[in-house]
Amino acid sequence: MITYASYLPKDSDVVNNAFTTCLTNCSFSLLAGMAVFSILGHMAFTQGVPVKEVAGAGVGLAFITFPAAIGTLGSAAPFFGVLFFLALTFAGITSLISINEAAIAALMDKFNLARKPATIFYTGTAAACSLLFATGGGLYILDIVDHFTNNFGIVFGGLLEVLLIGWLFNLQSIKDHINPISDFKVGNWWLFSIKVVTPLVAGYTGIMTLISDLKKPYEGYPPEALFWMGWFVLIVITVGGMLMAKLKWQGEQSLVKGGVTYDR
Repeated sequence: MITYASYLPKDSDVVNNAFTTCLTNCSFSLLAGMAVFSILGHMAFTQGVPVKEVAGAGVGLAFITFPAAIGTLGSAAPFFGVLFFLALTFAGITSLISINEAAIAALMDKFNLARKPATIFYTGTAAACSLLFATGGGLYILDIVDHFTNNFGIVFGGLLEVLLIGWLFNLQSIKDHINPISDFKVGNWWLFSIKVVTPLVAGYTGIMTLISDLKKPYEGYPPEALFWMGWFVLIVITVGGMLMAKLKWQGEQSLVKGGVTYDR
C-alpha cells in the first residue's frame, strides 16, 4: 500500500483514499467470511458431523472444502465451479501483481533500473524460488512459509512500523499536512490509534500466536522443518532487507521529490 501511495500526486485526498481502501477490503473479507461459515455449516449439516471436521484453512479451504461444497449443488455445480475458480484465478493474479509491485518499485528506486529489467529480474528470481513449492512436499513447505510470514513477519513488521512512525516521527505534522487536502479530517483519535491502539492489537496478536507456536509446534510439523522453512526464512528476509537498505542509491536523488528522480 505504501508503494501504491507513492504513485499518487502530492495533493491527493489521502484520508479518503485510505478509508476507501480499508473499508472495501474489510467489506469483501466480511462477505467472504460469511460465505465460508455458511458453506461449512451446510456441509456439516448434510454430513451430520461437527463443523470442525469439515473445516479447512488456506489451500485446503480453497481446493478441498469449497469444491466439495460446490459439488453438492447438483446440476448447477459445473456453473458455480467455473465461476469460483475464475474468481480465484483473478484474485491470485491481482494479488501477485500487488505483491510484486512493492519489490519491483524498490529495485527501480534503489538501483535506478527501468521497469522491464527490474520486473524480469525479480519475477524470474521469485519464480525460481517458488519451484520449491512444486516438489512432493511443496504443499507443506508453502503452509509453513505462509504461516510464519503472515503471522510473524507481517504482524511484527507492521508493529515495528507503527511504533517507529508513532513515536519517533512527528505525527502532528503528518496530520497537519493531510487534513487540508482531504474532505474527511482526522483528529486526535487518529494519533491515539497509531500510537496506542494499533501497537497493542498487533503486539497482542503476534505474541499470542508466538506463545501458541512455542507450546505446540504448528500443525505438528517437525521442529527442523519449522526452523528452516519458518524462522530461517524470516531471518533471511529481515537481514536481507537491512543489507539492501545499507546499499548506496545508484540514481540521482532529490530531497524535494523524494527517491530517484525519474518517471516510473
